[in-house]
Amino acid sequence: MKRLNWLLAFLTICFFVTQTYAEVDFKSWVTQQKKEYKKFLEERDKEFYSFLKGEWKNFEIEEGKIEDTKPKPKLPPIAEPDLEKISKPLKTEEIVEKKQEPVLVEEEKPVLEVKAKNLFGLEFYGEILEFPKIDDFYNLKLKNTDKDSIAEFFADFAAIDSSPIINQLKFYKSKKRLNDWGYLILAQTFSDKILDDKNSSTLFLWAILLKSGFDSRIGFYEDEVKLLFASEEDLFSMPFFTLNSKRYYLHNGNLKTLRSYDAKYEGADKKFRVALSNRPIFLTERIGFKEYGFEYKGKEYFFEGYFNPHLIEYMQSLPQLSVESYFLGEIDPLISKYLAVSIKEEIKDFSDYEKVNFILRFVQKSFPYKTDDEQFGYEKYFFPEEVIYYPYSDCEDRSALFAALVKEITGFGVLILDYPGHIATAINIPGDVKGDYISVKGKKYYVSDPTYINADVGMIMPGYENKRPSVTILN
Repeated sequence: MKRLNWLLAFLTICFFVTQTYAEVDFKSWVTQQKKEYKKFLEERDKEFYSFLKGEWKNFEIEEGKIEDTKPKPKLPPIAEPDLEKISKPLKTEEIVEKKQEPVLVEEEKPVLEVKAKNLFGLEFYGEILEFPKIDDFYNLKLKNTDKDSIAEFFADFAAIDSSPIINQLKFYKSKKRLNDWGYLILAQTFSDKILDDKNSSTLFLWAILLKSGFDSRIGFYEDEVKLLFASEEDLFSMPFFTLNSKRYYLHNGNLKTLRSYDAKYEGADKKFRVALSNRPIFLTERIGFKEYGFEYKGKEYFFEGYFNPHLIEYMQSLPQLSVESYFLGEIDPLISKYLAVSIKEEIKDFSDYEKVNFILRFVQKSFPYKTDDEQFGYEKYFFPEEVIYYPYSDCEDRSALFAALVKEITGFGVLILDYPGHIATAINIPGDVKGDYISVKGKKYYVSDPTYINADVGMIMPGYENKRPSVTILN
């Protein structure tokens, strides 16, 4: 009898223990199923995660391309006084036309509605921008620098609703008139604020860009994680690798090789547009200031130039574009509404020829010359605003400022003349003008070189008389 009671007790204990373990296993299974269910808020994330867990390849990184390897003039030549000008047409190489790209505005401005207690401030070029605070993002961390850990990081990111962040990023992109590069820098600033580990921050940025529809990739080499992106324009002096006939530029780095994946995230098709079709809006309480004085036909003239330090800082972040990109787009109001207006008022009674000649002399005489190699140790093109900011400038920089002032003050058509190692311009001036010119579509554009000191409209810098420039029409 005692043995029977003991057996029943043992079976009862076994039943409850088995039942307990079954409940534990069931709860663990339910927890895991919930985790797997929550892991991907979108079906495309699950598919992409599978690709990331697959095979990664080694990609050789090519060095950034150099647009013009010819040396620039070490010193700007000075024109002889009263040099006689003879009108003759110049022979040119290819002629291309570059039209002003329209300002890009989001089709629908996202509006973010969040409670004040869920907001945090992000400093961006002198202004505090507000973003929703999503605590789960702060817990993201790359465990190891390998493909499986990167895949798991993406899975953890994909389990969190990132749409409030992306909506707010797009909202500020529209409000601040940022181009795609500005969107990348804003998203990077946000990512660095959320995650102080550099590799984790880079992965967070990559995931945000994918969710925003941009064609971007991630790669790693040893213990470094690197972002790569596709660009609408050719970018110079920037390393890249090629996949499916498309260049992916390496952001913030210079590697010889890295491992990356050959997979596509559904919906991430947009290439970055880096060129500035308009200037972003950056508020500032301190405006940079410079005063310029020069002589024209025996009279002294003085003008004031202004620049926004935050805009200059932003321009410094841009990769190097093709030279004509620095001639396109709206110029900052500090130039168009102050410097250009001051010059326009001063020369309102001048002839069309004298107006262009005056602007030419202003740029020739007001901005000290120095090549990029001497000033920076590498090639760097300037936007017109940067010519005012930096202490020195060279031929393409001065030409960009000169072209911007001519278009703003006179409205005359402008050509970019691209010689090997030198950039100048040509202006379509109405009326009978003496000097060398280029004929395009039945119109005469007279050579105007801001680097040839004291040279008038129609004069070619010595050494370039018999060289054929490539010509870009600015519209």
